[in-house]
Amino acid sequence: MKGGLIGFGYWAKILAKSLKDSKKNLYVFDISKQALKSAEAEGFKTLCSLEQILHSKEIQFVIIATPPDSHCQLVHESLNFNKHVLVEKPFGSYLKDKSFLFKKARKKKKVLMVDYTYVYSPGFQKLKKFLASAKMKSYESLRLNKNFPRGDVHLVEDLVIHDLSMLVEIIPSPPLYCFCQPLDKPVGQSALFVIKGDQWGAFVYASSVFGEKKRAVLVNSSKKEIEFREENGQAYVRYKFCKPQPDHLNKNLPSDSGFIEGSKNTMSSKEALKSKSSLELMFEEFFNRIKKPGLRDDFLRYKKINTLLKAGFQSMERKGQSVKIPKL
Repeated sequence: MKGGLIGFGYWAKILAKSLKDSKKNLYVFDISKQALKSAEAEGFKTLCSLEQILHSKEIQFVIIATPPDSHCQLVHESLNFNKHVLVEKPFGSYLKDKSFLFKKARKKKKVLMVDYTYVYSPGFQKLKKFLASAKMKSYESLRLNKNFPRGDVHLVEDLVIHDLSMLVEIIPSPPLYCFCQPLDKPVGQSALFVIKGDQWGAFVYASSVFGEKKRAVLVNSSKKEIEFREENGQAYVRYKFCKPQPDHLNKNLPSDSGFIEGSKNTMSSKEALKSKSSLELMFEEFFNRIKKPGLRDDFLRYKKINTLLKAGFQSMERKGQSVKIPKL
């Protein structure tokens, strides 16, 4: 299956490297001649215009990794030419409703998917597995980038959106209200995003100008405390029981749990999960949706995430006051 990669910047290069046989089956286009030279130097086939990608009958899908303000138009044009679409988050600004694009994709029977990469993280999948039998009480996330402020998208849409995409999958009851507060000057480089539900809460601290890159999530549930993070594309998970557990429970953890067994009341040693990366799993999902009928788009997930984003930005406009969250 051949595809077109629109854009060849920082994130596009990472996406391209995560695709198997990408240099053989992926055509790259970027409006920058320097970016095209860079793609060619890395062994990718390039095209000199967007029209060449859209008009090509052998190109069945496109990956859009361009500035957010160009996403809607590029998705619209790609669907017009009957391409399946994977678009970089945050899929344009939260202010512009994308429902019409999802409806268009459904009408044309094409996949429209957003790269909410952490949803496919092996660490998050382990977390979901444990929460299937335990209610989440609190979710705490530290999401830091090293000297990488973006001028084309707000910090919340760039970093916090990863946590929102995971939260809509695991919250035990509907969210009730949230508040979001910028914590720095200039505004937009550091923020605290808080969501409260009935007997649970989520707290996300994000910064785009920290001294080092860190991504860690700690979840407390009725049975266990679970932490997962990713370093250099590898997922790490560790846990501890919230209460002392009988020895037979420690000895009979599922063989596929992905954890190194530790003592009853201490955090166990970390273990890299021997599995595919988040991006590889995301692309597998994308191609499975193309090949099989059924769920083809991320509309419900997008709608839930966008509802939380809107509430967060409303809170910032009101200087951090709590905002009631509409029904997801």
